[in-house]
Amino acid sequence: MRKIAMSLAVIMVLLLPMTAHAATSRTIRIYPSLSFDGTTANCSVIVLADISSDEIEATIKLWQGNNCVATWQEDATGNLVFKKVATVTSGKTYKLTADVTINDVAQPQASVSAKCE
Repeated sequence: MRKIAMSLAVIMVLLLPMTAHAATSRTIRIYPSLSFDGTTANCSVIVLADISSDEIEATIKLWQGNNCVATWQEDATGNLVFKKVATVTSGKTYKLTADVTINDVAQPQASVSAKCE
């Protein structure tokens, strides 16, 4: 019985260091921004991956209600900085969405809404 207990203790000592090196969660940040200059929408999205070799793909859309006003496709490695403009109508509310994949893994959609005054 003592040999079994000793064997189990040795196995536990060998396994403990392995579980201590569990993978940490990735820190990926997606920042959409939408502002207006008259009837020009200033659309921007910044994607910060946590590894400089990460492959980033983004589909960015500007919406007015259920109508897609503009669509852009962008890709980058490490970080993505996107800036485009679109013509909009004063008095309407718009939503900018960013569908991002990093190394072919879809991220939660990021969005921001604002009204063109």
